[in-house]
Amino acid sequence: MSRTNSPSARGERRKVSKQKAAQKSGTTAKHMVASPKSAKKSVKPLEVTITRVGTSAGIILPKAALQQMHAERGHKLFLTEAPGGSLRIARFDPEFERQMRFAYEAMDLFPDAFQELAK
Repeated sequence: MSRTNSPSARGERRKVSKQKAAQKSGTTAKHMVASPKSAKKSVKPLEVTITRVGTSAGIILPKAALQQMHAERGHKLFLTEAPGGSLRIARFDPEFERQMRFAYEAMDLFPDAFQELAK
């Protein structure tokens, strides 16, 4: 019997081998944990349009995007460069992160001094 090497056949073989492994270990398919790849939540990209704001340009974020970022009107958002040349928008403040990193390093270097200051 020859095996076909199509993606659907490979996927079916993987599925069958997982089921066999589950039967040997005494678990049922219902108790099997999904792999991280399949457990990933499918997120539909949100489309935004660049609009004119005075002499500048801006984007209007949909309500769903604001809710996901726990942001509302008036909050500052930060654009940071992501791998691949894309941009990432978040409530994360890179300068604050840098300052906190230095503070934690100082606390590690001088624990006695900070203990005294805490009194």
